[in-house]
Amino acid sequence: MIPLNTELSGDPKLQRLQSMQNYQQLANVANGRYEEYTPKIVGGTSGGAATYTTQRGYFLRRGIDVDAWFALTWTGHTGTGNLRIELPFIVENSGIDIFTGTVSDSNITYAAGRTHLVLAGLNNTLYTEVQQSGSGVARQVLAISAAGTLVGHLRYIAKRDLSRR
Repeated sequence: MIPLNTELSGDPKLQRLQSMQNYQQLANVANGRYEEYTPKIVGGTSGGAATYTTQRGYFLRRGIDVDAWFALTWTGHTGTGNLRIELPFIVENSGIDIFTGTVSDSNITYAAGRTHLVLAGLNNTLYTEVQQSGSGVARQVLAISAAGTLVGHLRYIAKRDLSRR
């Protein structure tokens, strides 16, 4: 497929093909369709690497609205800092942490007083952070762990361009 807005000069057949492909890309975004992507766990201080036994992701983009689903099971992660999950599109800058989602976990250690996890899309990045929450305590970002399982969904507004990165 020819990238959107690629200049093709000369051959009218190539120009028509470009126009048809641009229209198809725009129609796919406007009408919505799901696609696969490969999510990964990244450390907020140093990215690191891991061995994945499950690494699947799907997204549905309708205009600027994005739904992203992921399932990740990893071991041996070498990253440090806050646990982040890569998303398929850059999160729009809302000015506040308005884009939240759900996540279930296995083999994740919570801080004292925290009883469940939530997702928070990070403005102007490709990431969602995993935050810990509980009754009567403030949300706290989850530190990256060497191993674990996370399955989740985040709905957010993406940057307005059609690029995935």
